[in-house]
Amino acid sequence: MKTKLNITVIIRSTLLAGVACGFVSCATVEHPLTRHDMDGDGAISDSEYRQNHMQYNMADRQRADEYSRARLATAHMDNVGDFIGEASQATYLLRSFGQ
Repeated sequence: MKTKLNITVIIRSTLLAGVACGFVSCATVEHPLTRHDMDGDGAISDSEYRQNHMQYNMADRQRADEYSRARLATAHMDNVGDFIGEASQATYLLRSFGQ
């Protein structure tokens, strides 16, 4: 009994493994609130907690700003697509006028 080497299965498995590695590397990014103990004394002081919480809030605001910019760019592209579609329809109507 001969076994046949299926290249598409190998390629799909490799791509799936690559995507899984990408998700894992994104999931293992260090969260700012896990770095409370900055001086290494084993205890989290109030100032350490406040400083890290401030960094986390600033990163959260930057992320929200990036998301809103992406939504705005997507909305602009949708408007451009609508404009091109309407222009194409108007051109078609003018071309077929009087036929």
